[in-house]
Amino acid sequence: MALLGRVSFARGRGPRRFFSYGTNILYQSSDAFQSKFFPPLQKAMLPPNSFQGKVAFITGGGTGLGRGMTTLLSSLGARCVIASRRIDVLRAAAEDISSQTGNEVRAVQCDVRDPDMVRSAVSELISVAGLPDVVINNAAGNFISPTERLSPNAWRTITDIVLNGTAFVTLEVGKQLIKAQRGAAFLAITTIYAESGSGFVVPSASAKAGVEAMNKSLAAEWGRYGMRFNVIQPGPIKTKGAFSRLDPTGAFEKEMVDRIPCGRLGTVEELANLAAFLCSDYASWINGATLTGRQAGHPEEGVPIGDKHPPPGTVWGSDSSASEVRGGDTEEVASAPASKENQILFVGRDSKLHHSLACSLPTWPGNSIPGRTSSLHSCGERDMSLPYYFC
Repeated sequence: MALLGRVSFARGRGPRRFFSYGTNILYQSSDAFQSKFFPPLQKAMLPPNSFQGKVAFITGGGTGLGRGMTTLLSSLGARCVIASRRIDVLRAAAEDISSQTGNEVRAVQCDVRDPDMVRSAVSELISVAGLPDVVINNAAGNFISPTERLSPNAWRTITDIVLNGTAFVTLEVGKQLIKAQRGAAFLAITTIYAESGSGFVVPSASAKAGVEAMNKSLAAEWGRYGMRFNVIQPGPIKTKGAFSRLDPTGAFEKEMVDRIPCGRLGTVEELANLAAFLCSDYASWINGATLTGRQAGHPEEGVPIGDKHPPPGTVWGSDSSASEVRGGDTEEVASAPASKENQILFVGRDSKLHHSLACSLPTWPGNSIPGRTSSLHSCGERDMSLPYYFC
């Protein structure tokens, strides 16, 4: 089975590695001096074929961190099935990863908010690959808004994806495993502020805290069935899609890196290696754990941009409401209005949500970003482990 360090070739292109976001591209000028002591490794940590004969089910596995984890697991022998709502994106990702690793990846359409669709997706998973040995709950969505401007539907949208979606997938797979008397390793991708709390992302923080409580609770209850439940809270990990939109000039990245002891951001490869370890037999004793990407010196979590909360009296705009496109129907997601000058992107891991969601971001000293002019920028589906202030 191919290793991550091995170079592959694509038609019409030069050599490339399995992970598409290498440090030579994303870290050219932002690293601090001390980062030379902490170089990221872009190869598999585990031995070849560590997941040979195992089935892995990854929600939000088509882009960003989800794709990175899928690529690594596939390269280590796992038969991967990725799920999300946008089947075209999934199929393209599955085909690309399969060609890179030489190991077939399957795509299954699923809206994690819909328990019937989850049930159907799990049934298809079992049909095409068998009961999963690894389940990674990675699909999620988020947007930034003053809490007092949130509508009930805004709250419901995020909690449905993050908390209910994770629960629906976990419970449906778990019941099938119990029935078959099979164990599995479950992993949830949350964020640092699930523990610390954070302003302006209260629905997300609340839902992710619920995901963590659920995983720890199931570790205690379902351990007797052979199931393990662990959590990763990614810290600031740079992905191409997110940072090209969030911080096009690199100014805020430089400020953030200066506060990180090792002098650089994390990489997709490092997160994927950690995820693979926790889901492997090498971690069979680890159950109910939460591993965090927090480092001493991080700026305060939950700040949209810069290191300061907006001062009292900040105006968030008054002209239009944030909305979501779902199945062709437009639904109100948040009452946070969007002004032409101050747009903030929808940060999502569950694909379609980013198509028409926008909420305004105020400008205050230390919080000015060139290029915030279009009504919406999208990061795609887990096309990031966005910095802690966006995840």
